[in-house]
Amino acid sequence: MDPNFAVAHWHLGLAYEEKRLLDGATEEFKKAISLSGGSPLMKAALGRTYAKSQKTQEASEMLNDLHELAKQQYASAYEIATIYVALANKEQAYREHSFHLVNLNVSPQFKSVRSDPRFQNLLQRLLLFGSASNPVRPEKSIAVPSFENLSEDKANTYFADGIQDEILTRLSKIADLKVISRTSTEH
Repeated sequence: MDPNFAVAHWHLGLAYEEKRLLDGATEEFKKAISLSGGSPLMKAALGRTYAKSQKTQEASEMLNDLHELAKQQYASAYEIATIYVALANKEQAYREHSFHLVNLNVSPQFKSVRSDPRFQNLLQRLLLFGSASNPVRPEKSIAVPSFENLSEDKANTYFADGIQDEILTRLSKIADLKVISRTSTEH
């Protein structure tokens, strides 16, 4: 397993996906999963590409796999929601919760549901925009997700934790910025 090659294939897959070259994206995401040892992030990208390719059975299997993985390790609810959106299963997409939901109004993965009144309601409940008559200005805040040790040497896990701690410490020194705690981002 080589995490650097896994990330390179994942990024190439994302580029293919953005250009709607879904067969190429599928192959790159499969390589990334193989090289990463089964990263949930990369599995979510593959599931989303399956859904966009109308391979609903494969997308559903990937969702099941991600939900099982989530019982043992972190699997992004945001990434899982992108699969549901690609499957046009808006109801389930709205049930997923994550601090990543602040990306909903800018992420291209959610473009197809932005005009849905439930989507606008969700944004209002998240206090991203408030109402037209009373817009809410979002507080400047940032969350730093945990880093995953993708190396075979499990003794390097402390390094991944240390990177997150260092970033959080440095960001907390910025006066006008609210830094979300490490324990909050672990959920």
